[in-house]
Amino acid sequence: MEYFSDFDNPQTQGRGVTPVNDCSHVYSDGTNVTAIFTEKEDKYRILDMLAITALETGVRILVAEVMTTHFHSIVSGRDQNRERFKDSTKR
Repeated sequence: MEYFSDFDNPQTQGRGVTPVNDCSHVYSDGTNVTAIFTEKEDKYRILDMLAITALETGVRILVAEVMTTHFHSIVSGRDQNRERFKDSTKR
């Protein structure tokens, strides 16, 4: 699974996608991935992991959505903290 933010997403480059009010869209690429978040417990587990990562990196999660093959989140914080959050979700 590959993870992106709008800072480095090749699909949005050149489209004027920039952080708004120190926010970033961080998500995993669910393309060609089998369903991994199929049970309610799986979804709670990834939400817990995102919350812990947010605490560790100093960002606030404004929105989080877990789909069956990927997740989306909008995080707020300083540039370097948002970048650390994005990098930490790759683990």
